[in-house]
Amino acid sequence: MKYMENLKLALLWSCLLTVSLFSAAAFAWQDTAAKHIYGFRKDKHFAVSVELQGSNWFFEDKLYISTLTLASRAQFRFHLQLHKSLGYLVGSSFGTAYNVYHGFYVISLPSITTGLVWHLNPEWQALAVIEAHLDYIHDLPAPLINEKGVIIESARVNIKIEHYLSLTTAMHAHIGIVGSRILIERGLQGFLRQGLQGGVGLSYHLL
Repeated sequence: MKYMENLKLALLWSCLLTVSLFSAAAFAWQDTAAKHIYGFRKDKHFAVSVELQGSNWFFEDKLYISTLTLASRAQFRFHLQLHKSLGYLVGSSFGTAYNVYHGFYVISLPSITTGLVWHLNPEWQALAVIEAHLDYIHDLPAPLINEKGVIIESARVNIKIEHYLSLTTAMHAHIGIVGSRILIERGLQGFLRQGLQGGVGLSYHLL
């Protein structure tokens, strides 16, 4: 008799535990869906891109050279909601680039990134991103002499569209402008860069 009572009690506790776990899982899924699928995609994002950059280099307000650069970048962003489908982002990015015709390479040191995010629907979101960073350029073809290890400060503005293929993975495309100037001049005062850039890549929503 006592054995049967213990068995019934064990079954009751098992049922209660199963219901509790199921309820917790359902609540967690609803919270995730409301947070990441049906509403604004909050929190952590990571993106990698392949870019093509066309730049004009000016010395004392005169065009010196035009360059075409193949680049790759990685970006980490943290998205925060402002109101409904609108939010903002903060983060950082870094990358490398190689100049196709003139043979010099660029290393972009980690940047300060900020911008706005517009959640269009569960599959699409648009971003307007501003970045400020330092670029290290090896063998810059300067007007006077090839400079080794030149550091320039740059700013870039991008418009990006992301299309989510699943809960976490998206394809993106972006287009923007970039401008730079010599940080440590060393006789290169008035040496500036202006250019256009565009790229494609993958984005991940890190749930």
